[in-house]
Amino acid sequence: MREFLELRVAEEYAGELFAETEGKLLGTPGQQSIRKVIISTSDPRLPAIRDLQARLNANGRSFFYGWDFHRRYTPAELSAARVFHVAALPTFEPEGEECGTAYDESTVCPICKAGRQQCSPLRLDVRRIPRRGDWARSIADDWVVSARLAKAMRDAHMQGIQLDPVQPRRPASPDSSPWYQLRPAGPPVDLLPETRFGIGPFDDDTAGQYRCPVGCISGLNLLSDVHVAEPGLGMLDFAVSKQRYGVRRGQLVPRPLLLISPRLRALLVELGVRGCKIEVAQVGAPSAGVQPN
Repeated sequence: MREFLELRVAEEYAGELFAETEGKLLGTPGQQSIRKVIISTSDPRLPAIRDLQARLNANGRSFFYGWDFHRRYTPAELSAARVFHVAALPTFEPEGEECGTAYDESTVCPICKAGRQQCSPLRLDVRRIPRRGDWARSIADDWVVSARLAKAMRDAHMQGIQLDPVQPRRPASPDSSPWYQLRPAGPPVDLLPETRFGIGPFDDDTAGQYRCPVGCISGLNLLSDVHVAEPGLGMLDFAVSKQRYGVRRGQLVPRPLLLISPRLRALLVELGVRGCKIEVAQVGAPSAGVQPN
């Protein structure tokens, strides 16, 4: 696996660490421009990037603003994988609550407010669901799949999947296809401590600002590839992680990781499902004496 870090760097500081030809300028040239730079996580400049970001942050400025990790795999690594992580999906709003979906808040953690339970059918403005793919998520992690993908999942007898019709917030057009809410029908999967969470690529949140002391939330962002305990998903084709990440803020809620089997990934590839960012999850034995975040 080769891992890369994408940074959205402030152009006024980019020249301190990057060559003029390195990266891609976004927008109009000038000090306020942003340069997209992608470098390997083995690049020797990473400590310098971390230090420069810290120095600028101390003065209310920033070397980079946005960031993301990209991971590339060999055909052999993809073929040998036993579990995959769905790292990103096309996203839409408004989410279910704003459209009239009911949730039970009596079950939430008193500290981090995670753990609400949906107690009505999912209602959405289906016209806002991205049409470029068959699988999408709302900003509050309501997962929906197209009728085409739902049928393919049922025909393939995928395990661990519950599919319920989405109720349109407004009457749908006569020629529109229905959407289905995708929910796990099996137990959550435990992550290993090697799965890192934190605030940013150089900040593991050692103070625990975004970690729930009860264990509901492991951190603000996922910073590494995903590691699950043996035997991974077992007989399931779809599951979520026991650990969540994110923060309860407005309509946003802490979210679990989505995990799928090689069989479900193969189905997505066969159907040409677009917009899903899928990565290999590592499967291994739990580390002795260490608990997940």
